Amino acid sequence: DKKAAEIQPHLAVLINKDPRSDEERNKAMTALADIKGGSPESGRQVFRRVCINCHKVGSEGADFGPDMTAVGQRMTPYKIIESIIDPNAEIDEKYLSTVVITNDGRSITGLLVKESPEEVVIFDGKETKTIPVSEIDERAKLRQSSMPEGLAATLSPNEFLDVVTYLRQLKPAR
Repeated sequence: DKKAAEIQPHLAVLINKDPRSDEERNKAMTALADIKGGSPESGRQVFRRVCINCHKVGSEGADFGPDMTAVGQRMTPYKIIESIIDPNAEIDEKYLSTVVITNDGRSITGLLVKESPEEVVIFDGKETKTIPVSEIDERAKLRQSSMPEGLAATLSPNEFLDVVTYLRQLKPAR
């Protein structure tokens, strides 16, 4: 498909395992931000399949990540793309990951959902895990987002364009 062929080289720069220069990455993100097209309805379906476990639009979804209801007004197309490609580029403090090492050596990493003197609750992107404080050996905040890296690599070029198009059009109702 013509759109996929247009998007693919830019995505390849951004999701490549070999690090690219900041200049190359910025050019690729700018090019993607300038590409028109994409289906908001298909993007909504991608969002529901991939993002809804952590993000909310309106009353649909979860509150583990930023609310996307008006993301199209809050963020430029470039910033939306950057947030998907590199979730660690800018992170609100409340979305930093926490890692817990238990007394038996298990490592649990994710978003700190709640804590009390008795337990810590972490959402790891799939499920919520409750760890008794008495079982925690170490605990630390990580300078990384709880959004998984490499998410864009799991999408086809058309799905990527569609979800960006969907997010771009999310603006508050007037």
